[in-house]
Amino acid sequence: MKGGILNSHLNIGVDCWIIRDGNYANFIRGQSISFALEFFAPHKLIEVAPADTPYLNNSYGAYHEASGPIVHLMDNWWAVNFGIKLFRHGKPPTWAKIGSWVQGFVYVGVDPFYYSKEFSLASNAIPLIYNWRVEKIQRDVTPMNDQENIHIYDRSLRTWIEVDATDAWADGLSASYLLQCALLSKSEQRRITTSQLSCPSLPNGK
Repeated sequence: MKGGILNSHLNIGVDCWIIRDGNYANFIRGQSISFALEFFAPHKLIEVAPADTPYLNNSYGAYHEASGPIVHLMDNWWAVNFGIKLFRHGKPPTWAKIGSWVQGFVYVGVDPFYYSKEFSLASNAIPLIYNWRVEKIQRDVTPMNDQENIHIYDRSLRTWIEVDATDAWADGLSASYLLQCALLSKSEQRRITTSQLSCPSLPNGK
């Protein structure tokens, strides 16, 4: 995805607990919904020379190769323009400054409401909420192994199944989903209205 192109598709992760917290209803294929995106870098992002175009290229699942400039810095969160703007909850790198370009491997997920409920309330917060259409939903059914009494996904057997909707209560607390979403509007906003969070009932009536 380059430059936040209208109708571009993006793979976005969402874990069951984010839905169970009551921030979102279950996601349903075909619905339109608004939310911000948070990124997580399994390995530290590096500073690189500025380039002509930021990018967010899917590698697998919700993981992407990404590069772009830092566009917002606060003590406890920061944001990067990877073609679309994503935030990260946490202290930014010590070398970070507005306009610095970063590059690395990132997970892209639905805002757990750090931005919507807290960060967006600051007078100087930049708008980060986009309008999306959910085109496809997959549930992670990768087998888990026991390692030192901890359940860990066997990444060598990564498996997804397509579903009509998430079902956060029936699928269990450890469930995770992959949303393939189309970007409906290039304009960002700072607030989500009740209508933007609403969605129809699950196909089975739940």
